[in-house]
Amino acid sequence: MWSIVSIPLGSLFILLSLSYERHPLTGRGRFMFVDEHFEFEAAETEFQTQLNICQGQLIAISDPRYRRLNEIIRRILEPILSLREWEVFLINDDQFNAFVLSNGKIFVYTGLIDHIPSNDHLAAVLSHEIAHVLSRHSAERIGVFHFVDMVSSVVHAFLYTLSVNLPAISDFLGRNIELGSNIIGNLSYSRMCEAEADAIGIYLMALAGFNPETAVDLWSRFNELQIAAAGIDNQMNLSNEQSVEQIEELFSSHPSHSHRALDLRENHLDGALSVYSGRISVLDALRSEVELPSSEVANLLEALYNIANGKDTVLNSAVSTLMKKQDKLNYALHKVLTNHLRDAEPLSMRRQKLQDDLMENSLRVMHVMGLD
Repeated sequence: MWSIVSIPLGSLFILLSLSYERHPLTGRGRFMFVDEHFEFEAAETEFQTQLNICQGQLIAISDPRYRRLNEIIRRILEPILSLREWEVFLINDDQFNAFVLSNGKIFVYTGLIDHIPSNDHLAAVLSHEIAHVLSRHSAERIGVFHFVDMVSSVVHAFLYTLSVNLPAISDFLGRNIELGSNIIGNLSYSRMCEAEADAIGIYLMALAGFNPETAVDLWSRFNELQIAAAGIDNQMNLSNEQSVEQIEELFSSHPSHSHRALDLRENHLDGALSVYSGRISVLDALRSEVELPSSEVANLLEALYNIANGKDTVLNSAVSTLMKKQDKLNYALHKVLTNHLRDAEPLSMRRQKLQDDLMENSLRVMHVMGLD
């Protein structure tokens, strides 16, 4: 009997061993059962489907809303530009939504552009979606969901053999195993991925020079809107609503708005603010080293826009020098980010070390560029 059981158990062990890896940013151990080739093929199919759906609704790249969106995305993607063939699509639709496919195709609805409070809030949404792609959450969840289903089927079959003469019990156990695997496995795993994308996203937007406090504010606003929509007007009702929220979250693929705001505020905001303030300070110092006349500012913006859209552009020496310095700075700051995200302790607990590393790396970059 054990020789028969050892075959599937051995195969399972080999599968898990070959599939194990660590998240490239957070260092979280995970099992990746879906390779990038399959992930990209699925994303390409979804991309064509989305293009067919929004046919006739795409906003022209000359539209001011598109240019605003493209500039925000360009800043977020600076440290990770080479990882995907990124492309931006703005859809004329009132949906308050955005998503990014695994192949780097970014879809944003005008409903989000038109109604979100600020560019920083928009950057928070986009950084979160881009973080999902960097984490390969789509492929990870597909593999994990199939694995959970397979395990629950095996457990169900085993229990069925034990209760083959008791069909009512067998049916009851089967239904509860299916429900339990969905709540404990699929939904909780999905919530974990969402929280991870929130955490990575707040650092991405900070690296891009957007205020990370707006990420916390975004989820706080959503929570307030949810409370207002529920018509909660006193503390007792609010307490009841929070209890209901905890139950609803258990059956949801996303954490509650209040929990997302709380997690970012308590575990990541201090560290992200350090990155944000450090980047601004060093960028100001770098820019002061290059005398860039006001007349060249427009040329720089135009050059960045053309580069972001894949157009050929000629850079004069001053603009080219400044862009090269920013590229090196972005690389250094991104390296600091990944080092700290891999640390077991929350970034908020290591604020001083993060500031020291920012200064050390920034000074090193300026030394390499001959600015010290």
